Amino acid sequence: MSKELTPEQEAKIPEHRDKWLEIGLSTDNTVKPDLDLFTRVYKEGGYKPPEHIIHVPSPLMGARVASVWGAYEDNESSNAPYEEELEAAFDLLPIPKGQKNKIVSAASGNVSNVLYKCGYGSHDAGWLVLYDFYMNVIKVKGLEPLLPLMELARVSGWWWPYENAVIVCEKPIAIHVDEEYRIHANGMMAVEYSDGFGGYAWHDTKIPAKWGKVHSERWEPTWLLEEENAELKRILIGELGYARIMAGLDSTLIHKEDDMELVQVNNVEMDGTAGMAGIDIEDMRLLKVRCPSTEATYVLRVPPKMDNCESARRWTLHTDDTTKIIQET
Repeated sequence: MSKELTPEQEAKIPEHRDKWLEIGLSTDNTVKPDLDLFTRVYKEGGYKPPEHIIHVPSPLMGARVASVWGAYEDNESSNAPYEEELEAAFDLLPIPKGQKNKIVSAASGNVSNVLYKCGYGSHDAGWLVLYDFYMNVIKVKGLEPLLPLMELARVSGWWWPYENAVIVCEKPIAIHVDEEYRIHANGMMAVEYSDGFGGYAWHDTKIPAKWGKVHSERWEPTWLLEEENAELKRILIGELGYARIMAGLDSTLIHKEDDMELVQVNNVEMDGTAGMAGIDIEDMRLLKVRCPSTEATYVLRVPPKMDNCESARRWTLHTDDTTKIIQET
């Protein structure tokens, strides 16, 4: 078999990419997976088909239900008090009511663990597209057992397989992306489910709900002093821009040369509370530069030891620091 794709095979790549992008971004919940489809999935994996299928609205509820059902199948118990949200999960399951306290208490500490023990339905599109291409374009044999998973991706959200039951959640009711199909939304959830569960993202980076709930025009410079994550700081610097940062924070001009400015953002007190020095270990220094070819202004974060614009500019040319280059809009 040739290691190179033929021109005809290469021409099929956009078709498969677009097909699986549509599957991965689907918010259509009009058709739900049934027990017959999961029976095929289980059989292809060499397992006895489940007896029950439990539909839930979101991965959060799915994780709660899965933790309860897992405790039931394992016949576990503990003395921990059960959580109210797990009671609601229990009511979705075919478990004798007399076992409620024992089962839910066993599940109360296990919700986060089951998040990594599921299939992802439509969100498995990123790897299923490859095998679909291998099977239907390159004609690789032996991939037929994946056909039920490919069919499942069209109609299912995340799902948890157990011996006697499968728990399956709906697909999101909304998924927002940018022009490069990265998960992104401004002032709203980037991914949202029918029960209100979801998350906020900025060009594929998860951001705090406090940021995501408001439009970026209302983002606050003081968040820079609260945030420890370098990538989130990069996003804030890039979106706030030089003028808003300087207007909103206590800063000192260190050096100015031509179109460049080197400033120090000091750790300041906010709302009369204690200073923020314990949050940001070092004061932040930023370099404002203008690209001579595009006339675009950039805000670059540089080490606090920099004391003049030229040395700071030269440092930015010889580092892979992902926090440094941000275009000001």
